[in-house]
Amino acid sequence: MATPLLAVVVAIEAADLIFAVDSVPAVLAISDDAFIVYTSNAFAILGLRALYFLLAGLLDRFHYLGTGLALILSFIAVKLILQASHELISSSIPEIPSPVSLAVIAVVLAVSVVLSLRRPPSRGTAGEEAPSARRDAQDGSDPPQDGGAAQS
Repeated sequence: MATPLLAVVVAIEAADLIFAVDSVPAVLAISDDAFIVYTSNAFAILGLRALYFLLAGLLDRFHYLGTGLALILSFIAVKLILQASHELISSSIPEIPSPVSLAVIAVVLAVSVVLSLRRPPSRGTAGEEAPSARRDAQDGSDPPQDGGAAQS
């Protein structure tokens, strides 16, 4: 008889499979070798969940990493469009070589990490309370009135 845990495991593995199948176009953009495509997707199924949790933790620590990853995904989309256009439309459309792609990805990741370390996230941005308001809420006291003057 099936238990709720079985349903959870099936859902998690189905998500892994969907993400692995989703990566097939990216692998095909790099290589036409069937062995490379199959093995990379097998490793994607095995390690994607762990990588997701690692990236989720890093997004809290490196606040510019999300922007960097968005730039990398945009760059890869442009590269795939150029490659498909080169093959299907005209050979005069330029292709981005793999070493250039690797360099762009490495530079964008490095810059986003360095910027995150050099510029800590600002406190009191939209949607966040000031630190004093959080302290007052934690200890149960009301915030001071009259510009900070104590009431008697």
